[in-house]
Amino acid sequence: KISFGKKSKAGTYSAEMSTKTNILTIYIDKNDKKRFKRGTKDKVKDAKKIISSSKNTIYGKTYFVNKSWTEPAAVGHKLEIIPTTDISKLYIGDTITLKVLFNGKPLERGYMTAVNNLSKNDNALYANIRKGQAKFVLTNFGQWKFSINKETKENDLTVSDTASATINIK
Repeated sequence: KISFGKKSKAGTYSAEMSTKTNILTIYIDKNDKKRFKRGTKDKVKDAKKIISSSKNTIYGKTYFVNKSWTEPAAVGHKLEIIPTTDISKLYIGDTITLKVLFNGKPLERGYMTAVNNLSKNDNALYANIRKGQAKFVLTNFGQWKFSINKETKENDLTVSDTASATINIK
């Protein structure tokens, strides 16, 4: 739980995290069994065939407002989701706009999902990302999680970055 004292500075705050980057290699061993190994494919000794090798990092943020809204700044994650709508004044039926940055620049295109914790049986909402922005109409109150996964290639390695942002709606 986050709480503020009477003298706490007004504004929008965030708590953020990122995982350690992991590399996972999937391969077929000499006995024709599918195997998984942490590390790059050159570290796999008993491979008959390499299926894939991927590098994964996950970034997460949550946002909350003390007294009055201020637009949050980027924190420098490779992939970031930042609300540009005053989240302290959002209600059911309102539209939230989110900025999406990749390597510090607006992500030109992609898609994002949104899931509400109170309606777990409902389908996720989807929004296109255009010029670094995505918009959702909020269909319920409670905690919302916005997520994006961006995959790129580095030589024969798939690089997967996943970002999420969580906010609470009245």
